Amino acid sequence: MTEPLREATGALEAPLAGCCFDLVVDAAGPGPVRVTVADELGVAWKDGTLSMRFSDPSKESVGAGRTLRFEPLASLTSLRVVGDASSVEVFANDGELCLSTRYYPERYRVAVDAPGARVRLWDLAR
Repeated sequence: MTEPLREATGALEAPLAGCCFDLVVDAAGPGPVRVTVADELGVAWKDGTLSMRFSDPSKESVGAGRTLRFEPLASLTSLRVVGDASSVEVFANDGELCLSTRYYPERYRVAVDAPGARVRLWDLAR
């Protein structure tokens, strides 16, 4: 894999040149982790639950009518979020738990809040 577009510890926020990206959060630790995609989709791990939630449930362009998904996940060691023009795939702990949804954002950006974690972002459109 090529060098990441952005790399940070704990927090990262970046606009994307296009719709395709690959985000990796390693060694997340015991604290909560939050990833926001296109200001519309939140992926979070907190208190032993991994969730995916759209901020505006009235939008028909996202989630096929499902605005919230969640599954128990006792600990989080890694989180990978891969997005393209119409979908987001989430892989927790190297695939131990996976979530996916379709979405059609109006703009492309990613924000991460993961205290102490290594965060890397690849903009696959570049």
